[in-house]
Amino acid sequence: MTKETPHWIDYGWLIISLAHLWLYFQNKNYHYLSIDHEFIRENLLFGKKISVKDIEWVRKFAGYYILKTDQKKMTINTHIIDSKSLTVLEIELQKLNALWL
Repeated sequence: MTKETPHWIDYGWLIISLAHLWLYFQNKNYHYLSIDHEFIRENLLFGKKISVKDIEWVRKFAGYYILKTDQKKMTINTHIIDSKSLTVLEIELQKLNALWL
């Protein structure tokens, strides 16, 4: 019986596993979405940030909110938001001076 040296794929699986665990704890400890007076931001690894004053239109479609500015587009998945937080989100979106499609 011979011992093989680890292949690069073995290390790749370890890195993927650690990244998956990190994302799990990140999602567990932080909210999916943050809203303040200036920005709406996704609290993800590569989450988007959009300025509230620049939002031109809002569309609700199939459990998602789609927010659009002249340069950016953000899609908010409402299926993963708590019902109380979803109510707050809807109230804040109604306050926007934006076109609803």
